[in-house]
Amino acid sequence: MAKNITVEDILKTKKVIEEKQNKPFYSKTFDGEIEIEDVSPEKILSIVNSSSKDEPLRGDYELIYECCPVFRSKELQEAYDIEDPVMVVEKAFCQNIIEIDNLAKHILKKYGYYGDVEKIKKQS
Repeated sequence: MAKNITVEDILKTKKVIEEKQNKPFYSKTFDGEIEIEDVSPEKILSIVNSSSKDEPLRGDYELIYECCPVFRSKELQEAYDIEDPVMVVEKAFCQNIIEIDNLAKHILKKYGYYGDVEKIKKQS
């Protein structure tokens, strides 16, 4: 039989959860860590729900753009000469879809996601 959770139980795990959630992503492409900011869960869900089968990577690009401040740099967007700022993610990673996918998954784990994105979509 499972025990009832107490306030003390929640407070004990608070620090562990915060440490896991605020872990930066190590990028092999850039040989360094990419900072990940907190974004509202509603925004994350909106991005996940808006991704389509026609553009499967678009959701990853948007997620990374919203959560990683380095990719929102106007200087970076101008250097890559792009009209759609979200596409700076694809250009900066030289279309390395494996690392883009790994970063997107790393971000989603911060919000409790460990499985299939389709399951998230169905719940909302």
